[in-house]
Amino acid sequence: MKAFYLTICLFTVMILAICVNYYYIESFAGEAIAACTQLIPFAPSPNAHTQIAQIHEKWERNKKFIQITVNHTEIELIDNALDELLVYAEGGSAEDFEKARLLAINALEELRLSERLTFTNIL
Repeated sequence: MKAFYLTICLFTVMILAICVNYYYIESFAGEAIAACTQLIPFAPSPNAHTQIAQIHEKWERNKKFIQITVNHTEIELIDNALDELLVYAEGGSAEDFEKARLLAINALEELRLSERLTFTNIL
């Protein structure tokens, strides 16, 4: 009977860890998507560079926790998208900036979708 209770406790801890991970990634991705969406489309500027640098800094702080549960390819995709966005904000064409902005938004949205609470993701 002790084994049954131990199994129930471990299962509960596992479900709790999955829920905490979901809410952590959901809140970070939601904030980052909102910040990228607020950037003025087709307008790289010093203000945009500052905002993107803040997003990138926040990503670097949170990445060490996110990469525990997220696939390495998704982490690299977001890293590359934010780096490109930062480069194009410093100096680049408006079209390249907009492409990089949309790529960053899509990469963050993919992170959010891949970590949703679904039966397949939980198991």
